[in-house]
Amino acid sequence: MHSSLNSDEHLGAFEMYKALAAITMMAELGAVSGAQAETYLTLYGMVDSGYGYQSYRYTRDSLDVRASKSGVRDGVIGASRFGFKGSEDLGYGVSAIFQLEQQFNLSTGMAPSGNYQFQRQAYVGLTSDKWGTLTLGRQYSVGAATTVTPNGWQLGKMNRVFGSTGVAAGNRVDDSIKYATPTVAGLQAILLYSPRDKGTMNRQTGSPVGEHASRISTGLIYSNGAFDAGGSYDRQGGTGHKSISNWQINFSYDFKVFKFGLAYGQDRGGKIGWVGRSSSYIPAAHLPGRASLDDRFKSHNYHIGLSAPIGSGLLYVGWNYSASNMDDPDKWGDGAGNISTYQINYKYSLSKRTWLYAYGSYGKNLGYVKALKGTEVGIGVQHKF
Repeated sequence: MHSSLNSDEHLGAFEMYKALAAITMMAELGAVSGAQAETYLTLYGMVDSGYGYQSYRYTRDSLDVRASKSGVRDGVIGASRFGFKGSEDLGYGVSAIFQLEQQFNLSTGMAPSGNYQFQRQAYVGLTSDKWGTLTLGRQYSVGAATTVTPNGWQLGKMNRVFGSTGVAAGNRVDDSIKYATPTVAGLQAILLYSPRDKGTMNRQTGSPVGEHASRISTGLIYSNGAFDAGGSYDRQGGTGHKSISNWQINFSYDFKVFKFGLAYGQDRGGKIGWVGRSSSYIPAAHLPGRASLDDRFKSHNYHIGLSAPIGSGLLYVGWNYSASNMDDPDKWGDGAGNISTYQINYKYSLSKRTWLYAYGSYGKNLGYVKALKGTEVGIGVQHKF
């Protein structure tokens, strides 16, 4: 369904245009001024679109609920986006840095829902080879940087079972302070913190507006030749409930003829940044009532991924699995199952910046709903600039 832009949306688009124009002009002025320090500004992006088919079905207890669709799909490998990033040499081995990145729907040209001018990333900070990097703004949690194992797309992504620690999910965190140490002997530590913001009070409803819980995210990443390893821990405070936490460890090894990876993680009290809820596949109103994730929730998450170069392309196969405690009939009833997703995809290089791809995924007990199954297949093209 397409809707026309209202005046506020036109004004927002115009304001974004003015902001981007100002950034570009300032960079050009800095480049031609010999009195200023050396500066760099990069415009980058990615466009990704294809044709795909999705089918989901729930058959249990005399219910037979189905949902399917086909057509143009955006962001199969990665969300279409554009961004600016830049740096200025301040001397003494220190540079000022910034990054502004926005996602958009390639089929319509519209931005995602919400009022973000730069929905994916927006931060500024300082970096030094000697002291590390300190940034402030809207940033990825540490799980995105510390996940090194090969990963799938769409239904086969780790984030369908791992939450924010799944690669490409990242669970961007507002109002965050992030510090990454220098890499020493292949080892780097990262810490992110975002204090709780109680927001402002809506006088009509008496409820807070813009409230978000506190968040801490920390982890390590290690690289030594063909071997890579990472791990992260996230804890999100409650706004009316107990805190949620998850952790994960993973590694990969490149055998040249193929690359192999494993990951394991746990959740407590819920899943941070999870995109694998049952309502992501079939509207919740069409599924039987069941307990949702709450303070009692626990899960164990597993991932196996393997990628191999074939011809001018890269083949990937993977499996994700998550077992929870929601199948305890004394507490949760019998509406839960253990999630399994299977993935195969192939990415063929046309150039250094353009790829053709094809993929297929199958999953069962999606969203921990027993007997909810899904299938996804598709083809597409991705170009980076």
